[in-house]
Amino acid sequence: MVFHSSAIGGVLLVGLLAGTDPGELVARLGSPKYADREAASSALEKLGQSAFPALKVARNDHDPEVKSRAELLLDSIERSMLNRPATLRLEARRYTLPELAERLGKSQGVPLPLGEVGGREGRARSFVELQSPETLAFWDILDRVGLVPQWEFEQEFGRPTFRKASSVKLVPRNELKLPSITHGPFRLTANPLTFEEEPSPVDLMARRGLFQQPPRLPRPQTPRETDLVVSIGAMVEPRLAVRSFGSVRLLECVDDNGQAIAPVSRPALDPVASFGIQDRGQPPASFQIRLRPPTTPAKAIQTLRGVVSVEIEARKIEPTVISLNAQSLSERRPIDCGGMRLQVQGLTPKSPAFRAGYTLDLAIQPEGWVAPVLPRRMGGNRRGPWDAPKFDPEFLLQNLEVVDAQGQPFTGGRTIEDGFDAEGVRIRLFLPARDGVDAPPTGLRVHGHIRAAVEIPFEFKDLKLPGGE
Repeated sequence: MVFHSSAIGGVLLVGLLAGTDPGELVARLGSPKYADREAASSALEKLGQSAFPALKVARNDHDPEVKSRAELLLDSIERSMLNRPATLRLEARRYTLPELAERLGKSQGVPLPLGEVGGREGRARSFVELQSPETLAFWDILDRVGLVPQWEFEQEFGRPTFRKASSVKLVPRNELKLPSITHGPFRLTANPLTFEEEPSPVDLMARRGLFQQPPRLPRPQTPRETDLVVSIGAMVEPRLAVRSFGSVRLLECVDDNGQAIAPVSRPALDPVASFGIQDRGQPPASFQIRLRPPTTPAKAIQTLRGVVSVEIEARKIEPTVISLNAQSLSERRPIDCGGMRLQVQGLTPKSPAFRAGYTLDLAIQPEGWVAPVLPRRMGGNRRGPWDAPKFDPEFLLQNLEVVDAQGQPFTGGRTIEDGFDAEGVRIRLFLPARDGVDAPPTGLRVHGHIRAAVEIPFEFKDLKLPGGE
């Protein structure tokens, strides 16, 4: 995001960056001069995460100009951080693999348990020793110790998402070293090239998820063309999730004879790429580039260069805090919280005769929510809760935290009722009272998500063709 475009604004920005106290810069967000406000905004954005404390305070400022600019800057800084690699500062000493896995997990904000590391080679690389202090990126550390992430995905609201703390772990790298490139938080890996027949209409329908098992339809009798297929696995740091893929632009593809290789062009197929979510243990997603085979014999693709567009998602650094006082509960105002709209329906104490605690009623509308249509029962028009599609609210609840006036979270809560309607998902939570502490819930912390569209450039060299020596 750029807040200034004039030469005067550039001069002011240089002057402001000379003194980088975020508090002083935030105070200038309310300056009567537009140029000063723009220059202060640009300077704060360049400071990045170090400006967060001052901007959080400014978010509650009485001046609407300061408040709105602080909100925009917090969002802009978080969004820009999504495409930067996470780094970890390591001192000069020996680190064991479990210790590194724990520190990497803390830096990513995601538990990264260590998988089985056995054999002579596994024991030999069970530690890493640094001769001098270093600041290393996530993928650099894994390359040093020969580990890779392994994902386990589950579907929630039609897209893959992490559900459990053990959804990703670190395991030894396969001995087959594949060509790979790193760009920011992303790692792209090129699998061995293959020759495949062009997809049939049945294959295309299955790929698009129109049915789980391909029906037994007659295959076309006409000969099908053979494509040269490049399959590229796409991984991202565990703190992020690939929400969706966009297009792939193939910029250059040349074999070792200097021949330009063109992508296929068919009406029923994306001429450049197709995407899919992989099974357990594979990269989270992959895309295929289908090419015309070289017209004259060749041994390798000398250069494959392009750009893939993706949308990534991560938890916001700062949660949205919703008050649970009597006035807020009476207003029942829906609040947008980074990817969802949440409304507190009510907070009631449970009867001491039944069980001490509180009941919290919530209505949550995830982004893009479309109310499912309940199927009618056979032989009648009645519908009932037994007809409703089943869903697990765990994905929504893992982003919520109920706290008391001292900021202490309530633990051991459970869902006692759930359902949905046109407004979203309805959830009733039971919050058990803590022994010896009479502190009712006073706030709800909502860890919303932030998203950004990113273009990942890739360039692979010397990809061996099938049968090439």
